[in-house]
Amino acid sequence: FKVEPQLPVWTHPLDLNSEESTEVACLAEVMFFEARSDGELGMETVAKNVLTRLKNKHRGATTICGVVYTKAQYSYIWDDVPDVILKAELPLYNKVLSFAYQLYYLYEFGQLPDDYLAVGYCDDGATHYHRFDITPSWAGARGTMSQYCGRFGSHVFYRGI
Repeated sequence: FKVEPQLPVWTHPLDLNSEESTEVACLAEVMFFEARSDGELGMETVAKNVLTRLKNKHRGATTICGVVYTKAQYSYIWDDVPDVILKAELPLYNKVLSFAYQLYYLYEFGQLPDDYLAVGYCDDGATHYHRFDITPSWAGARGTMSQYCGRFGSHVFYRGI
């Protein structure tokens, strides 16, 4: 994971009862549980999707957790499968958590590079995605109702719907 400007990792301890720690945790969890098998690029692209939705106030959401917990938006929340981080996965999750922390601060303080949210062919970021092996009703015939951004890992990304 790399985004410029780079923040020192954990510049100050997170207050575990604070809004900022909740927001960082929501971002890390959606990245990890939605795309951990897709590697860093796949997880980062999911993070870009969340931040694009936040920027656009998708479905009225004004926080990262608001975006993530909007009904039926991210399958790991609504699939009735327990979301567990295995002991062997802790190093990866800690890396994701550190990256989510950096993204949160860069976003909150307006320090993300102008083109950071771009995803594939979508300069303004991707607002939707799905697994490559399904076609949800909103995607039409592989994106006829939206702009195709590209495939990253096991997910296909789109802009607009």
